[in-house]
Amino acid sequence: MKKLLTYSLLISAVATMLFLACSGGDSFVLRYSMPTGTTLSYHQTMDRSIKVTQNDSVTVDKKEHLRTEFTQLCVFEPKDSVYQISQKEWWYCPKEDSTQGDTLLWEQTMLLTVKPNGKLVRLTPSTEEEKTAATYTKNMLEQGTPVFPSERLSVGSKWTQSTRVEFPGDTLEASTTFRVVRIDLEGKFRCAVIEYNGNLILPLEENLMDSLKRSGVDYVTSKGESWYAIDGGYPVKTIEKWIIKGDRKKVIKGEVVPYTIAVESDLKMILKDVSSPAMARR
Repeated sequence: MKKLLTYSLLISAVATMLFLACSGGDSFVLRYSMPTGTTLSYHQTMDRSIKVTQNDSVTVDKKEHLRTEFTQLCVFEPKDSVYQISQKEWWYCPKEDSTQGDTLLWEQTMLLTVKPNGKLVRLTPSTEEEKTAATYTKNMLEQGTPVFPSERLSVGSKWTQSTRVEFPGDTLEASTTFRVVRIDLEGKFRCAVIEYNGNLILPLEENLMDSLKRSGVDYVTSKGESWYAIDGGYPVKTIEKWIIKGDRKKVIKGEVVPYTIAVESDLKMILKDVSSPAMARR
């Protein structure tokens, strides 16, 4: 029995090595191609440090661990050739007493309109209160999420996306470079692993519901890898690091007070489940 188990493990290891060795020459087209009605469920963790400086004094210096659970219901609209993706998110942080579970910080819902090549067409928040956060998220997705090229890709394929960010009296350019570094097996999914490096410029608009009227701009460097299912086009795993340097201002007793924020975040996202009516009929 022991010899049989060892032999089976050897065969499995050899098969994996052959797959990885042979996959380097493969070419493929990356596109969202989920059956309509597909639901994707994700688990995400984030560890981050936050430092806020005001008038040369550090007013905030803390570390946080956040957990996010979110789902995406993907419905394809043939008329416009877009996916309507209803995304629901639940953000948690751990309680001081770990036996008591996590505290729900907030939840939000948004509708993403996305072309099959991954290009974001529109982001619609569910409430007016979420409009400011939705604008920030929209800019982040437009600048940092890959729009898949129309041509076939293979290991070594590389492209850069640039975005012009308009400010009163000035225009800046944000860019992210993507490169296919390997083809990999992630669980049951055959994935294209895409490495990326980006410089994002994210304006923070004033929220009318915010009594401090905070606003400003975040300058972000991002670096990471994402695993995209070649059959389906959706992300299966992401490991990412963000470094944010933000210039902000707020209003206290009628006076505009400038401050800066520095954030370092390490994020990991994994696909927990994928299901659809088409899969259920198989």
